[in-house]
Amino acid sequence: MGTLEKMGVIRRERCKIEGMQGRGVAVYFINPHVAWNGWLDIRKAQAAAPRPPMQLELLQGGAS
Repeated sequence: MGTLEKMGVIRRERCKIEGMQGRGVAVYFINPHVAWNGWLDIRKAQAAAPRPPMQLELLQGGAS
């Protein structure tokens, strides 16, 4: 995420939460001029296009 921040693709803001110690929760925002290279109607059409359901593949012998 730090690399994307340096490139200007995303921006990070810290939101302080009452009762929580530290700097707060990081909230990331995408730069709309960098993150999408196309027209809005194309993006809406791609978002509305039906997609096949994702398949879950179980691997045997993994660490437990």
